Amino acid sequence: MRKSSRRPTARSEPYSAMGVDALRRVVRGLLDEKFDQAVGIILAEGRCNTALLQRRLGLGYTRAAAVCDQLEMLRILGPYRSGEERRVLVTPESWRAFRRVFRKALRPR
Repeated sequence: MRKSSRRPTARSEPYSAMGVDALRRVVRGLLDEKFDQAVGIILAEGRCNTALLQRRLGLGYTRAAAVCDQLEMLRILGPYRSGEERRVLVTPESWRAFRRVFRKALRPR
């Protein structure tokens, strides 16, 4: 049996094979119903931590932390660093562009 000399190539667009509709279904199932409100708050404040989301959205710690993780997953927030606020990685303009593409997926469940 002959071994292949071809190496697998990295895909530049990891979701390209899924298609936009499939990606929307995945995103819709993952996001908290207060996700969109959380994005509005962090863009207005220019910062984010779980305590801010707890106070402003009336969430418990576990749910606020989960929303922060969702924001990180979509690269809206930077990674968690103990004792520091998470860095906001998007501008209001880039968020609006993202919303236009995924408008249906980001509606509450």
